[in-house]
Amino acid sequence: MNLFISLLRLVVKILFRVKIVNFSRLRLDDKVIIMPNHTSFLDGVFLRLFLPREAVFVVNTERGRQFSFLLRFVNHLTIDPLNPYSIRKIINIVDQKIPVVLFPEGRITTTRGLMKIYDGIGFIALKTGATILPVIINGLEYSKFSRIQDKIKSRWFPSVQLYVHNAFNLAVDKNKNIRLQKREASDKILTVMQNALLFSRLKNDVNIFNELCKSAATYGWNTEIISDLKQSLTYKKLVIGCYILGGMFEKNLDLEEDKVAVMLPTSTAHVITLFGLFYINKTPAILNFSVGFQSILDSTETAEIRTVLTSREFVDKAGLAQVIEKLKENGLKVLYLEELKNSVGIFDKIKGLGKAVMGVGAKGGASSRMILFTSGSENKPKGVVLRHSNILANALQLSSVIDFHGKDKIFNALPIFHSFGLTAGTFLPLLTGFPVY
Repeated sequence: MNLFISLLRLVVKILFRVKIVNFSRLRLDDKVIIMPNHTSFLDGVFLRLFLPREAVFVVNTERGRQFSFLLRFVNHLTIDPLNPYSIRKIINIVDQKIPVVLFPEGRITTTRGLMKIYDGIGFIALKTGATILPVIINGLEYSKFSRIQDKIKSRWFPSVQLYVHNAFNLAVDKNKNIRLQKREASDKILTVMQNALLFSRLKNDVNIFNELCKSAATYGWNTEIISDLKQSLTYKKLVIGCYILGGMFEKNLDLEEDKVAVMLPTSTAHVITLFGLFYINKTPAILNFSVGFQSILDSTETAEIRTVLTSREFVDKAGLAQVIEKLKENGLKVLYLEELKNSVGIFDKIKGLGKAVMGVGAKGGASSRMILFTSGSENKPKGVVLRHSNILANALQLSSVIDFHGKDKIFNALPIFHSFGLTAGTFLPLLTGFPVY
């Protein structure tokens, strides 16, 4: 039996490229409840194979009948959730210092996020004083055994991460009735699970262009992901456009020019410009075009900008011609996207397509940043430097508390120079696979 489990563990680890994170936090020699999120029908299999000690899996009676063959190889307890005596059975096992695996959501997610947290696990923890160990499973929601195949692209062997968050306990408050404590325990468990989900996905030293390419592979290169009044782009067209425009930037920007100002409306062109700069590891400084010439000039001086990227059509429609002329008079170079687009040759297009096929990553990688500016209501505008990991963390914070998926759509009415228009309205949908207009 042990040999079979070991061989199966090896096969699964290879096929799913399983990554184990923080398993040193699993202390299973006392009263312990292992609390995983529920992403697919394979969750129990993975936990059985990779937990350092065999635990008792609590299984719904109906599920127990459906998977009776597999459960022959697992130490489990089938319960009827409507039967109050089932809770007593679980409490008895926990009191024997046998690790128990309990899914607090009670069912597989149908939203990609966390489902409702039921009161049972909190009540058991309060009664036994057991330590709760949150375990986050990432990746199996994209498998053929999930319940969201109608919402996202599924595959047979997605990469899987098993992440163990910090352990915690629920303390009994004798001044409160048990019903209130159960409700508060459920709220605490939900908060902890949301935080665990966030921390399991955080990354340091990232380039958002690389994250965009990973999202394209995850959610489908042919998925239509961004639209405006002029065009709609799939991930494939978006990424190829970033390679091509990034190449044009390299030809027209000085090699030592690290920071480049961007003055564009909320549009697909603005997004391609940003990711094109990310690809060549330049730092975009997004200008607030609504604050007037002096504040715009102050922003460029603060960030030590030498070049401004904009669009002739936008300048004409927004009445910014005088602002642009004054910026030129103050020594700033202005590049128009239309002119860069017109200079793209067939070789540039083939080169961009080739990079997309080969999966070429961003240049320079980890030190990538971008700059937003305050409104200048208190003296001159201040430049706020954001690392890509900061921006990614903001997007992940939202995704850990809000349910959304590929069947949803977001309308971004905010300018991209606005922090919320940038993170929630632009980067969040692009990096998590639901279309933005």
